[in-house]
Amino acid sequence: MLPVRDDRLREVAALQQKAASLEIEVAERRKVEEQLQRALAAERAARDEAEAALRLRDEFLSIASHELRTPITVLGAQAQLILRRLDRTGELDPERVVHALRSVGSQADKLARLVGQLLDVSRIDSGKLSLDPSRTDLAQLVQRAVSASQSLTDEHHIGLVAPRSLDCWVDPLRLEQVLTNLLDNAIKYSPGGGAVEVTLSQPTPTWIKLSIRDHGIGIAPDKREHIFERFYQAHEESGNRGMGLGLYVSRQIVELHGGSILVDAPPGRGTRIVVRLPLAL
Repeated sequence: MLPVRDDRLREVAALQQKAASLEIEVAERRKVEEQLQRALAAERAARDEAEAALRLRDEFLSIASHELRTPITVLGAQAQLILRRLDRTGELDPERVVHALRSVGSQADKLARLVGQLLDVSRIDSGKLSLDPSRTDLAQLVQRAVSASQSLTDEHHIGLVAPRSLDCWVDPLRLEQVLTNLLDNAIKYSPGGGAVEVTLSQPTPTWIKLSIRDHGIGIAPDKREHIFERFYQAHEESGNRGMGLGLYVSRQIVELHGGSILVDAPPGRGTRIVVRLPLAL
């Protein structure tokens, strides 16, 4: 409505400048809103992660307290039975004493392993889990571990295929710990008994392969990639739950050796764990 052309042009320019300013302001507000949405999403994700960690911690503490309480209860019960019999008769039946001592020894070993796993997790978190390698006959080490596990079960037959000797550079105590964990799992998750097959070989001049195969209940395909995670329970529905630390610690030990550990499903039922280790660190 302005009568003078120059005035109209100036007004149009002013309106265009205001429109440009509004576009910039809208863009900035949109950017701030997007940043706010990302911040809210990150906050929700962090909160969900923290809540999940708390649930995992509470579940782990519940499982750990149960796992630790069981051997302690057995130890106390065996001691009380022996003392009551001694008070009642004034003498002890040698056969019962041997049975009680074997039970005490077995539960003490289990308790020591559980406590050791908790300590190892602490060392892993602090970066202090280390190896003490030495020249070791791995074939003899595997044979000893198989014999020790076989002595704990009458329902399973643990077979071993291995060379007469196989020298390598490893931490023997830590490798024995890995073997014990894997054999314990093979027995635990084969509740119907059956064969456990252990194979040690040297497929290449620089690598060693160790496999432990059972014919038990197996692991569901969607759970196999998680079984080496801390606190993970692949068989939550079964009555044979552990603390979910054995395979986690085993993986850390194997990887410290420069090796790898994986799980697969062999033909038929069961599970096979395969460990690959370099001949020398």
